[in-house]
Amino acid sequence: MIEHILDHRDGEVSDCPSMSHVITGCHILRGNMRFTTFHGDAMNDDQFWHVLESDGIVFIQEGTQRGLSEFLQSFTTWYHHPHEHSAGLTKISPNSLSNSAGSAGFTHLALGLHTDRSTASEPPSILASVMEHASTQGGDSIFCDGQKILKNLKQKGHTEQDIADLRLVGQFGETPMWGQPGKNHYSLRYRDDEVARPATSSREDTLSDLHLLLGRLMMMRHLEQGEGYVLHNHRILHGRTAFKGARSVIRILANVLDSSQHRDLNQGFVLPED
Repeated sequence: MIEHILDHRDGEVSDCPSMSHVITGCHILRGNMRFTTFHGDAMNDDQFWHVLESDGIVFIQEGTQRGLSEFLQSFTTWYHHPHEHSAGLTKISPNSLSNSAGSAGFTHLALGLHTDRSTASEPPSILASVMEHASTQGGDSIFCDGQKILKNLKQKGHTEQDIADLRLVGQFGETPMWGQPGKNHYSLRYRDDEVARPATSSREDTLSDLHLLLGRLMMMRHLEQGEGYVLHNHRILHGRTAFKGARSVIRILANVLDSSQHRDLNQGFVLPED
């Protein structure tokens, strides 16, 4: 969960070359970039995977486009987006794309909670972002943990079938909001705009409770230049408030390499049994 306080696990094996004392060049390219939990608890590189898998999100301090790209290259493959400026990378700021459907991200307007590429056949599992220029007013990042949403829906008495009946319906047709690739494994797709809207084929109160939970469980954080995050896109919803000023963000979309021991992130997240 997002507010999880890190339990240190020294000596954890990692796939990332930058986490090895042998490969020093990656550290040079990264500069001073470092990782923290939502509450600012510092971590070393070896704890990155533990926090990403347990919390769904890791925060970045003193990040740069180059440093973040070099770090991700060691354990992911780029995911291509129609608005990308280079492989996997998009600069998000108010621009000419703002008039097209589903492009609120390229305006000064608020951007509702969503998962990236939610209507694509295979959305990316990893979304990384670093603030290039912070806004003069507003532009706070917002987050919501899909694991918490799912747990709360079940606690309210909504069955697996009720949850499976939640859909995204829009220009592309419709797709399940919650995928379930395996026992206790789930993946979330969500957006609520002119491209697609949430709907249900059964209990309307399941959808109503989902909307209530999005508001109740939402967390907010203001990011300054060089700050950002790496999140699990099958689990964590993100968005932002409206803003003034020349706010620009570098976003990278990716999937974990099939050779990685953490490739299960590409399938979704685990809902722990009570």
